[in-house]
Amino acid sequence: MALRFRAPTVSFPLKPSGLPSFPYPYSYPKRVEMSRNLHTNSHFAASSESTNRKLPILLFDIMGTIVRDPFYEDVPAFFGMSLKELVECKHPTAWIQFEKGIIDEVHL
Repeated sequence: MALRFRAPTVSFPLKPSGLPSFPYPYSYPKRVEMSRNLHTNSHFAASSESTNRKLPILLFDIMGTIVRDPFYEDVPAFFGMSLKELVECKHPTAWIQFEKGIIDEVHL
């Protein structure tokens, strides 16, 4: 379980006292009061109930929606064959070996 800490907000005046005044009305920011009671914040409470709880995980597959994969349409069309024919004649590890630098373009 990760704890999220909130940093206190500190405001500084934009107009130092030694500089000439600004042409518009200036108001100093309100002072922010910090709470020193950290036990009331739910982010810092680490009880046995919250550590044993299993949260659901939501995974998104964005490959087909945001990024278009050309392997299924453009690559078979480039070689003039169907996807099934391309998969049957393609070497199973050639692309991985090429990406790792084990083989070069000629061998690929």
